[in-house]
Amino acid sequence: GVNVLSHRGTRELSHSGSTGGYRAHLLAFPERRAGIAVLCNGAGLNATQLAEQLADSLVGPRTRRPRASEPVARPVASIATQPAFPASQWASLAGTYASDEVGGEPFVVSVESGELVLRRAPETRLVLRPGAGALFQAAGQLLWFDRDASGQGRTLRIAAFESDTTLVVERAVGDVITLLRYTWAHDGTAHDGVLLVRDTAPDAPPAMVWADSFHTGGTFMSLGPGQRTAQGVSATGSYAAPPGPDWGWRIALEATAPAKLTLRMYNITPDGEEALAVEAIYSRST
Repeated sequence: GVNVLSHRGTRELSHSGSTGGYRAHLLAFPERRAGIAVLCNGAGLNATQLAEQLADSLVGPRTRRPRASEPVARPVASIATQPAFPASQWASLAGTYASDEVGGEPFVVSVESGELVLRRAPETRLVLRPGAGALFQAAGQLLWFDRDASGQGRTLRIAAFESDTTLVVERAVGDVITLLRYTWAHDGTAHDGVLLVRDTAPDAPPAMVWADSFHTGGTFMSLGPGQRTAQGVSATGSYAAPPGPDWGWRIALEATAPAKLTLRMYNITPDGEEALAVEAIYSRST
C-alpha cells in the first residue's frame, strides 16, 4: 500500500519494494507537485534512506529528537525471570514511547485485534509477541518494558542475547579478502556466520559480504561502499521488511586494542536511526 505521512508539515506519499537484489523507493509531495524515485540494482544500497535524504534537501530536514544517551542493552536472563505482562494487561502498555534504544523517533504501542502492536507512523508496524518472562519478540529482537514503582511499563527497551562466541580470522583470495568465521548460540541452538571484508585497495572504499544462520537465514547480504574508521572499517547494507520500507544494517569491525577485535552490528530504521543489535568482543588466543 501507499503510506501517507507528513514531512515538516508537507503531505508525503511513499511506497517501497524489493526483489532479487533490487531496491526501490518512491516519494510524492502532491502540494509541491514534486516526486522522488530511487531505483537501485544492488541489495547493498538503502533506497529508502537515499530517497529520504533527497526529500530532506527538497522539503527540509525532518526534526529529530536528540538522543539522551547511548543505547544500553540489558541481559536476557534477568528479564526472562520477571513477571510477564498477560494479554489482559496489554492495554496498560499502550502509549507513545521515545526510546533511545529502539530509535530516536517516537514509537506508538497499541492493542489491535488482540495483538500488541508497535508502530512508527503507518510505515513501520511490528507485532510484539510474548516471550519468556517480561520479554516480547519483534523483527528478530527481544524487547521489554521497564516497570515503574507501581509495576506499569514505562520505557521500551531492547534486551541483549548473551552467548559464548568464537572467531577465526584468515586472509584469502590472494591476500585480498579478510575472512571472518564466527560461532554463537541462541536458546540452546548453535549458530554461525561468515563475514568477508575487502579493504586492501587504498583508492577504493571497503566492502563486505555477510551471512548468518540466524539473522539472514544463510542468505548473503552485501554491504558497501563502506568507509574506514580510526580503528577499522564500517559498511552498510539493507534488507526488506514488508509491508513497510527497507531497513538498514551496518557492520563495524574495529581493532580496539592489541590482540583484541570488536564486531558490532546495528539495525537502522527507515528514518536512519541506529540501534545496537550485536556486540562481540574477541581476544586473540593463539
